Amino acid sequence: MNCGICHGPKLDGNGPLTLSGAYPAAPANFTAANIKAYSDGHYFHVITFGIRTMGSYASQLTPEQRWWVIKYIRSKQGGAASTAKDSTATNATAGSKQPAADTTNKVK
Repeated sequence: MNCGICHGPKLDGNGPLTLSGAYPAAPANFTAANIKAYSDGHYFHVITFGIRTMGSYASQLTPEQRWWVIKYIRSKQGGAASTAKDSTATNATAGSKQPAADTTNKVK
């Protein structure tokens, strides 16, 4: 609902708002190889804080819902797996690696 208006139903950057010419820059084409290569963490950051003409969706989507969006994007990318960068999170103060948070959809 929030994404398709700009990114389109195929996530190729050809949504109705984009095609109307309302925005000067085209949104990301999630089917492009360079965009597929972005880490899940990058996607999460962009959804949370925005990038260029895309605003933040932090007030519209909970962190869990943002991970669901990323999972949906990955499913539309033809089974593209997240990159190795997402398998660990770096502890900046200690310089050690720690397991990333479990982002699977769990029933509460």
